[in-house]
Amino acid sequence: MRDRRNPAATRDLVALIDRIRPDVLHTNNLQGFSTEIWAEAKRRGIRIVHTLRDYSLLCARASLYRAGHDCVRRCVDCKLLTGRKKDNSVLVDAVASNSQYVIDTHRRHGYFSATDARVIFNIADVRSAPTPAAVPEQGGLTFGFIGRVEPEKGIEVVLAAFARLERPDWQLVVAGAGKGSYVAELRARYPDPRIRWLGFVNADDFYAGVDVVIISSTWPEPLPRTMIDCLARGKAVIYSDAGGTPEIGHLAPSARSMPRTMPPRWRTG
Repeated sequence: MRDRRNPAATRDLVALIDRIRPDVLHTNNLQGFSTEIWAEAKRRGIRIVHTLRDYSLLCARASLYRAGHDCVRRCVDCKLLTGRKKDNSVLVDAVASNSQYVIDTHRRHGYFSATDARVIFNIADVRSAPTPAAVPEQGGLTFGFIGRVEPEKGIEVVLAAFARLERPDWQLVVAGAGKGSYVAELRARYPDPRIRWLGFVNADDFYAGVDVVIISSTWPEPLPRTMIDCLARGKAVIYSDAGGTPEIGHLAPSARSMPRTMPPRWRTG
């Protein structure tokens, strides 16, 4: 409810604005603050730029994802909880996001329809990236999954697909952590010795030890940091078509897009 109106946060932010007197107010994720700060800035003639990094203006969960499915139609709860945010969105002078998918999704639901919008991808400095290693045509392959071990990250899709591969010299490494009981259940369900569960690891060590990275999100992720990391390290990628990932997927070496219900036969770059 504080996301609808937060008088205390608005009061503090207004005091800061009145002291600094900025020409432009740039807001990012306003969860917990409310969008009333936009109205106060507009009253003072301050230009407003907002950067979209998730769906918190549309969805109380900020993900547009519930019970394993995208929220193509918004639920009544979210409409009630975010209605004030939608009303205030007309106050924004310019909006930016790390993917066109996020901008289009907001506009589809009536946000920022007349607001100037730009896509600014997350940064990956590829000038010093290593030369992409050739993925072996024959012999062993190591696939890697890195991130939160949660259903919306598509880990179950990855494990189920990998279990169907009959190559004894191929392996899968899973880096990251999740709820203990959930991870234990997955490990019991997939006792394949070719699967290694690493837990938290150094990212550089992870990428150095894999041939192909799998980005398998089943929720419409705006733009996963993993894809940026793969670009910077010259890694081959298999990625789902969810959210904004395909917008830069073609930039990765030997990248292949797969639908979120990955077919049994994978193609590797």
